[in-house]
Amino acid sequence: MAAKGNLAPLQIVPLLLFGSMVCGLLIPHLGDMLLPVAFYMIISMVMAWRAAAWAQTRGRWAWLGAIGAIVFMLSDSMIAVNRFVNDLEGGAAAMIMLTYWAAQAMMTASIVLEY
Repeated sequence: MAAKGNLAPLQIVPLLLFGSMVCGLLIPHLGDMLLPVAFYMIISMVMAWRAAAWAQTRGRWAWLGAIGAIVFMLSDSMIAVNRFVNDLEGGAAAMIMLTYWAAQAMMTASIVLEY
């Protein structure tokens, strides 16, 4: 278990890799939205990173929140691809909403069950 206040720097590496792949896909299509989208992606990655670091110092339910934060990042990435790159075919809207609500439920449950 990590010490309280630990930055857990290694936990941001997979998030940065995922964020870099999504950015690589989005950048050619963003135009004037480059800075706002980049800023939002950074905030999302930091949220997921801090949730994972927090989970190391808390009980088992905190990991549910960390997973929820990562799923939220995935959901937002699907929204960005759908909005800026191309319309995702088929059940994209359902998948986006499913991941969004699952992420919200996991993050909320982690707080309720932890405390």
